[in-house]
Amino acid sequence: MPSSPQYPAGRRDTGLVPQAIEALQAGVHLLSVTVGVIVVAVFVGCDSHTAWEPAPFTFTPEAYDYAIDTLELGIAFPPNGSQAQRAFTTQQLAMLSIDRVRIAQRWGLREPERDTFNWAPLESRVNDFSAAGLELFITLEMKGMPDWLAGLDAAERTNEFRAYAAALLSRYGRDIAFIQFGNEWNWEIATYFGGNDDEFVRFANVLYDEVMKLPAHARPTVVLGSVAIGGLRGLAIAQGRRSNVYFDGAPLYTEDELDEARAAMPEALLRYQRIVEGVRFEAVDLHLYDDFWNWEVYRDSFAALLSEAGKDLTDYRILASEFGGPHPDMEPAEEGYKADRLVSYVQTLDDIGIEHAYYFKLVEEPGSEIAHPNSFLIDRNLDLTPAFEVMKRFGQQ
Repeated sequence: MPSSPQYPAGRRDTGLVPQAIEALQAGVHLLSVTVGVIVVAVFVGCDSHTAWEPAPFTFTPEAYDYAIDTLELGIAFPPNGSQAQRAFTTQQLAMLSIDRVRIAQRWGLREPERDTFNWAPLESRVNDFSAAGLELFITLEMKGMPDWLAGLDAAERTNEFRAYAAALLSRYGRDIAFIQFGNEWNWEIATYFGGNDDEFVRFANVLYDEVMKLPAHARPTVVLGSVAIGGLRGLAIAQGRRSNVYFDGAPLYTEDELDEARAAMPEALLRYQRIVEGVRFEAVDLHLYDDFWNWEVYRDSFAALLSEAGKDLTDYRILASEFGGPHPDMEPAEEGYKADRLVSYVQTLDDIGIEHAYYFKLVEEPGSEIAHPNSFLIDRNLDLTPAFEVMKRFGQQ
């Protein structure tokens, strides 16, 4: 069984437990057996976080090879809500020699009332990051839809989204390198769109169509929204490429969890196929976390899914708009260990042909329901971690 190489001994926490939808809205992606959700897509080990007591791990930056061939690095969702936060972010990215950043936008904030736009917050972000020489990746989020959409029929909602997308692109299209609709559609469709796959496909294709109306030299690349890491793991299991996910021989999923999910896999796979077949895009996005020794398998699993939908992965650019780790329940949180793992993450991304990869995240976020809580370069006290030094050395290549 493929397992984590050179993995310090540890213990498995309690198994996956289905949680309330509020946990999903907080960014915690969990196992669900409701057929209305793409079940294969929501495997992820978000168990209760238990403190580790790892063996001492000494990290020596000089002991590693930081050479990469084609991979370009960025940062996903750094602090950017105020001018002070953006100044902090641009300063840190300059230290890292990284010039790519990913941010998100919610329609409800940009158009809180019908036909009344509030562009100032986005304008400030675009201007500040562009002035700092940062390439911009924008995710138009599925959450935060305008309240005034309530009562409109499907055609009216689609037309309103078209108007919003057209207005945004007319103002900022030339300043955006990559754009996508939805962050992790495999669970967000159920959470934010009431399970309406068709609406997701329509909105995603509206964005594509509006981008294609821009001059070729001044338009962003359209990226298919990603599948969460749990979805990629589930996809690999459903295709028979993996029987489970192992960390130092310890399984991430119990047999009961796997049996429960397998019953829903056939219908879930068909939904995956219909969605990727229906959406038009120029690049794919894979969110890759924790078990880097499986990332090539996850890429190949997604390639097989595309093939079933009549598409070829080689026809598209391959991005990872999020990557990071380690797993909060299956791996230590010790800073030297995390830095060591980051070296493997970046080298693996380069090896499997990812063009651009955005590390999540720049600054630690406190809270018990934070997604990927041990993945950060700067701690909550704003102290630089050893992982910051690793990213800096890669950035300087």
